Amino acid sequence: MSGAIVLHDRVCTALARGRRRFDARAARERLLLIAASLALLGLMADFFLLRPALADWSAARARHAVAVAALQRAGADEARRVAVEQQLARDVAQGQARVDHAAAELRALRATLVAAPEMGPLLARLLSGVAGVQVRSMLSLGPTEAAAAGAGAPAAATPLYRHGVELVLEGRYADLLGGLQAIEALPQRMLWGGLRLQVEQHPTVVLTVRLYTLSEQRSWLEL
Repeated sequence: MSGAIVLHDRVCTALARGRRRFDARAARERLLLIAASLALLGLMADFFLLRPALADWSAARARHAVAVAALQRAGADEARRVAVEQQLARDVAQGQARVDHAAAELRALRATLVAAPEMGPLLARLLSGVAGVQVRSMLSLGPTEAAAAGAGAPAAATPLYRHGVELVLEGRYADLLGGLQAIEALPQRMLWGGLRLQVEQHPTVVLTVRLYTLSEQRSWLEL
């Protein structure tokens, strides 16, 4: 305890001596000492307080810049993802519209086509009334799968079959042309296939023509 008292007395004595010396100086010298002391305190504060705080602030600012850049990249990626999804949705909608349009056209076409079992009898009656045309033969070509009737998934769509008839006709060219025009003028339409002309003995011409219709039934009345 006595040592602490002695130290305290020495400190007080030194401070009092320093104060007397300070007071003994001229006013200008006292101002210079005060300014120097304040400058020293400022340097110490800068070294011990301001520089660490500035370093922490700089590090925090750098972390903030990194976070902002990451958010901007994430926003750009999200915008690209949304744009891709929107484009895919437009492509799907356009594709579905084309499928629906094709399905509507197919339904409209089927509504005008002759029924498969009626092809043979209809052609026989028609051509029997065309002067100068003789039917050599009428042959069924059998069904082949043509398309799907529905616009939904292929597994759920109704298959369509193409039924064909091959006619071999004989007559003069002008008479055969009249027969083809009569077929074309039928209210019940048929799909045209190949045509082949052969002159056997002038003026007789042999015409081979193929006609088709569409049906959901695979089997039909054989000719």
